[in-house]
Amino acid sequence: KTYTMFGLTTSARSMQQDERRGLAWRVLEYVFSQMSLRAVEGTSFTCRCSFLEIYREQITDLLDPSKTGLQVREDTQRGIYVDRLNEPQVDTLGEAFEVLQKGLLQRRTGATHMN
Repeated sequence: KTYTMFGLTTSARSMQQDERRGLAWRVLEYVFSQMSLRAVEGTSFTCRCSFLEIYREQITDLLDPSKTGLQVREDTQRGIYVDRLNEPQVDTLGEAFEVLQKGLLQRRTGATHMN
């Protein structure tokens, strides 16, 4: 799963240029290219990124790992969301990559005994 989503994440260069980069990087590239293509006078876009981990049924904000035990909420205006989850605004593809890289560094990793 991790390789499919993120590919090789050894450097910022590999996130942007490696053919083996994962889906997350490709989706961000697509979103920002579409924002550029669709930008016309009077139209603006706001892009926010968040990164969470669900581990042993506990939600952790990977952009601020001190925030654990977060709750999923539902609101008629906002829809389904995670309460207190950081969602920094990103204005460029580079900023989005930085947010994703920061979250990746906070992930819990370990060997699996399922294989």
